[in-house]
Amino acid sequence: MKSRRCQVKWRLWLLTQEACDGIRGAQTYYRIVSRARDICNRINKLALDSDMNDNWEEYDAWTAQAGPLEKLLFSISEVAENEAEASYSPLEPRSIADCLDHIKAWKDNREICRNVSVSLFAAPFEPPAYAWNSDLMAAARHDDLSWISAVWLAIREKFASLPRTSQQKFNRHSQISDVVTFLGQVHASLVLTTNIDEATLILITRCFMLMHGVIAVAMDPLEDKAVRKHLSSYRTWKRALMLLQKLKGLIEDSSGFADEVQAWDAYEDYLLHPSMPSVGDILDCLILYPARIQRTYYAQTLVLVDACLSIGNYTTSNNPDDGIEELEYLVELVIEILQKISTAAIPIFKYDWNELRSGSLSLAIDKTVKEIRAVYEQYKMKVGDFDDMMDQGLMTDKTCYDLLQEHLGLLRYNRIPLDDILQVDSSRTNRTQSETACFRYDLFPALELVGLLIQSLQKINTFRDRPQTVTSIIDKAKDISDRTNEIILKAGRERDWNAYHRYTALIPRLEEKLFQFSKLAWNHMGFSLTDSQQSVQSCLDSIDRWKTGRNALKRVLVSLQFSAEEMTLDPDTVTHADDLSCLSTICDAITTFTPKRVPQYSPVVQLLTQIRNDLSQGRHHDDSTMVTIICYFALIHGILLIVTDMGNDIILRGHAGSEETWTKTLEQVQRLQRHVEMTSLQNTDEAWLEYTNYLLKNENAARAQNEA
Repeated sequence: MKSRRCQVKWRLWLLTQEACDGIRGAQTYYRIVSRARDICNRINKLALDSDMNDNWEEYDAWTAQAGPLEKLLFSISEVAENEAEASYSPLEPRSIADCLDHIKAWKDNREICRNVSVSLFAAPFEPPAYAWNSDLMAAARHDDLSWISAVWLAIREKFASLPRTSQQKFNRHSQISDVVTFLGQVHASLVLTTNIDEATLILITRCFMLMHGVIAVAMDPLEDKAVRKHLSSYRTWKRALMLLQKLKGLIEDSSGFADEVQAWDAYEDYLLHPSMPSVGDILDCLILYPARIQRTYYAQTLVLVDACLSIGNYTTSNNPDDGIEELEYLVELVIEILQKISTAAIPIFKYDWNELRSGSLSLAIDKTVKEIRAVYEQYKMKVGDFDDMMDQGLMTDKTCYDLLQEHLGLLRYNRIPLDDILQVDSSRTNRTQSETACFRYDLFPALELVGLLIQSLQKINTFRDRPQTVTSIIDKAKDISDRTNEIILKAGRERDWNAYHRYTALIPRLEEKLFQFSKLAWNHMGFSLTDSQQSVQSCLDSIDRWKTGRNALKRVLVSLQFSAEEMTLDPDTVTHADDLSCLSTICDAITTFTPKRVPQYSPVVQLLTQIRNDLSQGRHHDDSTMVTIICYFALIHGILLIVTDMGNDIILRGHAGSEETWTKTLEQVQRLQRHVEMTSLQNTDEAWLEYTNYLLKNENAARAQNEA
């Protein structure tokens, strides 16, 4: 029995030496040594007392406890010896597998140490008077935090040991400095937290050890080149950064612990089995974002996406050594920009373009442009073409921005209600309404300008004589917008780049046509062919204005056939219907001039009414014929206004209502009727020019006579 007590004493002495050498987990080992020594002394004392009292039953009962104590000390001694090798800093792993072995050894040793300590304090020897279980947990927490601090220090020293040039080269793609910085933030949070649970602390320790191993292997010049490229790649450290961000949240809320453990398990598997993604897989990550970009930066960001596609095509064709890494890095940069632009609150009423250009989003775009240019130069691609595309994209965005501000400004100037078009962000109470008004639409953000133009144009009733054309334009624009929305959904769902190219081509063209339409709308605000006229010249100017607007609207309607769907109505049919409506309106206005007021024009009015009736009954004429007929109607209506306006000069009214003018007008209308019956007009331009020159000559003569 004495030899057994000597064996226990020897094991206890060895364990004490290991603990005194600064072993990893020292606080727990100190408690193990202290408790084992107390138990050993107690056994010896009781054994001696039993021996002196000749109480052999008591002697056998106490000395029998030496066996379990010896077994516990034997198991912990081997663990303590292994732990002593990692006393001050983590070992440098030779590979990721080696790193994972170190982590497993640490977890196993920690578990053994914890079980031994609990077994010793729970042994049937006068248990301590204090709450020993809480004390053991506090000691384990102290040991874990100390070890995390040691690993964190090793990570910093490892990264700082690199030359500055190597750091910059390594950092460009890997974001390792961001990871190192974030590890420091996690470490600081741990130091300030007192209620973190044991499982979370073990996971955090595991993550610190893993990051140390990845950095060490990635920077090892003797490691296989493919492995080092895999470990130093952008995606490796970007993924690590995302996991660490979630890990930091566990310090305050451990509800997602199980998911985080699975995520780190998957990350370890990813590190163990290096695989390079394909060019297609990398580029497919981009397709989800362009449709969500707000219009202010739309053209610029599309250029960035197209540049990534071009670099991807080059990589596929030429297989450069670092092609995948460069492409992946650029795609991540572009995605980061797209995510920011798709979620940022960009006010529509923001009049300073230079302020937008100096904002953080524009600066991020400029940074990415520099990175893309560097890759273009490295691969000897056409940098000039990329620069031209970026300049064109910036100009396109600015043009759309300026047109949008002009459009919204006119809406406000003409007191068009914007409540249904714009919604004000009430949370930004320190800004004016014009600064905080942000557009909301039920389509993708890339279509927000289209939606805004459509909604605002629905509020503007300027083309009183072209209702069906205007309705058809708006309906067709909405149809193209909805179709584009479907194409966007298909592109994202199926990773269909052909669909992507279709919708990115459709949106700018639709914007262009709607801006053309809006300009026409403002130019015709309050205009009508039946407005009051003061002279023949003003009447002819009004007719020219109507012809310009009418033809421009038809061109807009025809141009909206660029979508995959056919027009619901034929543009000629829609235009003809509006022409007939316009003709009827003018004719109704002419018939208000009774023969009593203008008796010499009574035959003219009767003939015009007959022409209107013939056309309304189905006689179809070509486009130019209808325009000519409407021009005659509008001009005669203008002459009647001049003759009957008592505010005009009597000489001017006399010339307009003279017998000669009446005869000329009647001849023109009779000729017009004959041509309508034959469904064609011949020598129309010459007759119109002769008639208008006659009227203008008479008007000028009347003015000269009046001045004389």
